Amino acid sequence: HAMSMDFLPTIADYCGVKKLPAGVEGKTLRPMLEGKDVQLRDAMFWNMTTRNWAIRQGPWKLLFNPRDDTQKYPELDTKGKDRYFLANLEMDRSESTNLLEKFPDKGKELLKAYSGWNHALPTEPMH
Repeated sequence: HAMSMDFLPTIADYCGVKKLPAGVEGKTLRPMLEGKDVQLRDAMFWNMTTRNWAIRQGPWKLLFNPRDDTQKYPELDTKGKDRYFLANLEMDRSESTNLLEKFPDKGKELLKAYSGWNHALPTEPMH
């Protein structure tokens, strides 16, 4: 999975830059662009606001306070309560069924991975 934060490291790689400044999180896409079969990261993280975030690892995706602005999935309405939603994109591409009760250990594993990533983030912006 490539992300927009991978653009800077990719351009730097093609320009011959050997070391990026501390705090640059992206990875070079060069191997992928040159046809190599590589996995850039084993998990992807989203932090939309302090009240909404997600982590995806393989087919699994854990969301905190998921939102559906389309109103297609009323079951995602949290009614003001904090809520976790676990989906498996191989079993349910529409992410319409919460699998957390069925797979609580997977939910805990993803929550631990997200917490580790979130605590490693800098508290001040990198200007």
